Amino acid sequence: MSETKVYEELFALAATGSMVTIQRTCGERKHGFVAAVSHELVLLRQFNDFHPDGLCIVRVADIEEIRSNTEERLWEKMLAAEGVLDKLEPAPELPIDSMRELIVALHERGENVTLECEFPADATEEDEFFIGRIETVEPNCVLFRHFDAEGDWDDDACEIEFDELTTVQIDTPYCRTYSRHLDPKDPG
Repeated sequence: MSETKVYEELFALAATGSMVTIQRTCGERKHGFVAAVSHELVLLRQFNDFHPDGLCIVRVADIEEIRSNTEERLWEKMLAAEGVLDKLEPAPELPIDSMRELIVALHERGENVTLECEFPADATEEDEFFIGRIETVEPNCVLFRHFDAEGDWDDDACEIEFDELTTVQIDTPYCRTYSRHLDPKDPG
């Protein structure tokens, strides 16, 4: 599927408010509602089973298939019947014309986020998952302070190139829960 076709289809789905399932060339399949789309990125209000799972921004270039059919219509009905959709707050307006522009805006917000660098299943590289804080935004990369599964902050920020970033997630229950229980002092 061409990037233009992906953009056009996502743009139409954003206008209708329909749920989608997105299959990508790398990483996991994503389920949710398209909140915004540009030619480079799509912002999804993602769901994990029947629960809102924050906001997810993925690259349009990585999308190989979009599904929005009877399965998604059934999910919409179930979520509406359970009152889940009525409780959702509007997605924040974020600049999604480029990954760098998005990262700059998230840096200004100052909240913890997750960043992922994902590769196709047949690649020799392993996917990388980072959770923490954006420290500095450079022209071609972000300096990111990561914390581990024990809640310990890395001593130094790692450098992540924008062209390697495939997924950015904000306001997820996973990240919010960890963030509430971290050492409140500024890392580093």
